[in-house]
Amino acid sequence: QNIVNICLKQVRYTQRGAREGVPAQALPREQMEPPSVDSVEESTEAEQPEQDTEEPFETFLEAMPGRVNDLLLRGDTGVVQRMVARAFRDLQKRDPAVREKVVNVCRTALEKLPLGFKQDFTKLIADPLLLELGEETDSKIFGVIASNLNGMAENLIRFSEYLLASRIFSQLRRRHENLEETKDARAQKLAKILDGKLDLQTQKLVMDDLRSGDPTGQQNAAKLLGSMGRSAIPLLVDIVKQEKQLRVRQIAAGLLAELGAKAARALKSALVLEISPEERLRILEVIDTVSQALETELAFAISDKNAVIRQAAFRLAERLDDKAVAPLLMEFAASFDSAVAIGAIKCLGKLQPEGATELLVSVLTSTKETEKAVACCQALGQIADPNSIESLAKILGQKGWFLVTKRWNGEVRGAAAYALRQISDPRVAKVFKPLANDRDPRVKQIARTFVKR
Repeated sequence: QNIVNICLKQVRYTQRGAREGVPAQALPREQMEPPSVDSVEESTEAEQPEQDTEEPFETFLEAMPGRVNDLLLRGDTGVVQRMVARAFRDLQKRDPAVREKVVNVCRTALEKLPLGFKQDFTKLIADPLLLELGEETDSKIFGVIASNLNGMAENLIRFSEYLLASRIFSQLRRRHENLEETKDARAQKLAKILDGKLDLQTQKLVMDDLRSGDPTGQQNAAKLLGSMGRSAIPLLVDIVKQEKQLRVRQIAAGLLAELGAKAARALKSALVLEISPEERLRILEVIDTVSQALETELAFAISDKNAVIRQAAFRLAERLDDKAVAPLLMEFAASFDSAVAIGAIKCLGKLQPEGATELLVSVLTSTKETEKAVACCQALGQIADPNSIESLAKILGQKGWFLVTKRWNGEVRGAAAYALRQISDPRVAKVFKPLANDRDPRVKQIARTFVKR
């Protein structure tokens, strides 16, 4: 029956009544009636409680897996807790062979339990195993404990026990960091365990909770992923690539940012590798949360044949607003590829970096393409640098500013007039005054409004 202990209650017997006509105390001892069951009175307190006699430790360990199974099925978690306490009591004082056996017994007991009871036993042995992990010096036993804990945490995720799973992952990672600092050989063994991926089904559960929209579920999933350390990088990168919800991708990107340079390199590689345009677009929308050093990746994205990807790349460049991005945009603005050049020109107009005016004037002077010329005029208007007045005036074809045939159509001339309007300089009025009766309605309206004002 695998009985652990038998507790015998102390009882007090009382004399039942005397025989008829004879006082009880006068009856010989052998003539007194034996006490009946009804006369048994249980005492509320044992006068001298006896200590339980523990069975040999080896016998106890051999029987432990079967007993744990039976006790948890009956709901006797308190007894199981006492068994676990005995198994780990002064464990570091025992021989390595006994310590290894204790760890393996816990694993065997966990494996024998029905799926629904595994988390109950895990809750009882998690803390003792974590304590032993911090004290264990034998490399082999250390590896077994770490592997067991990692598997237990993964099983807890299936039952949404995120907090305990997070605590296990977090302490495993902290232990690894401590071992790395001291250059302990066990650090490599633990790193190999921690770098293992969650199985696909468990990954799906975490992703479902992260995208559920339920604040509690999202928070628990985020805590779990954050506690997993570097082993969560592949999963977080997949979330950024595949998830449609921007909020979920932002959470994943934030977690990647906390994991440092290795996580940033993983997401950057995913952006450059041959993946679908949809995945690139999703990465571009959040990658600046993970890293700001994105010149190389930005160059690839701006050069992409897909117009949507290029637009996302230019939006990323605007968010970065970094001095390192400006030279890259200037190079693309002078590109022979019109689509790429126009996007870069518009981006320069928004960022307004130093030296942009000279470049845009140069492009405007040399180009014969309407769209590129319009983009240059618009960008120069946003920058509003007085040094661009002469070039814009030439577009409008005013004598005295240049001697060249008027070759720009109304679209370019209208863009040039609107750009001039945004520049605060007395010379602008001189340009607009002769244009009050211009043939193009757009130019004429801007000129008249400006002169009147």
